[in-house]
Amino acid sequence: MDESLIEKQNGNFAKPVLQAVFLVTRGDYSDYRVCAVFTEKALAEKYIDSFKGNSYEKFRIENYTLNPYQYELKNDYKPFFLRMTKEGNCTEINVKDSSYSFEDEDIDVGFDSNKNMYISIFAKDETHAIKIANEKRVQLIAENRWK
Repeated sequence: MDESLIEKQNGNFAKPVLQAVFLVTRGDYSDYRVCAVFTEKALAEKYIDSFKGNSYEKFRIENYTLNPYQYELKNDYKPFFLRMTKEGNCTEINVKDSSYSFEDEDIDVGFDSNKNMYISIFAKDETHAIKIANEKRVQLIAENRWK
């Protein structure tokens, strides 16, 4: 791995520093296309500005992270979705992508209509996923954030 892309914390190697990319796109549905990709938003804006005067051009800038979850994937982590009761019982666990993406420090948390926590995380296996979810459950209860 390129060490220039790795952030150091307390002298130890940590997760890689993530880089943003800016896609200039246009069109919708079957007419949708990527016109250009930039590492700087200002360059994407300059690219769009170069087409001023062509009223038919409707460009958008979309922001994406380059190589998201590279640390997790290179270390054989998998994306898990879990549901857990306030008492700590895991009622559902699946390997699947989160429809809400992995945010909030790689942990996507919410509550369903039965007041069960749902969480999307990367973990090594089901046991590891349940441990991470339980730690988050305890934190939410301690902070009085359980809905």
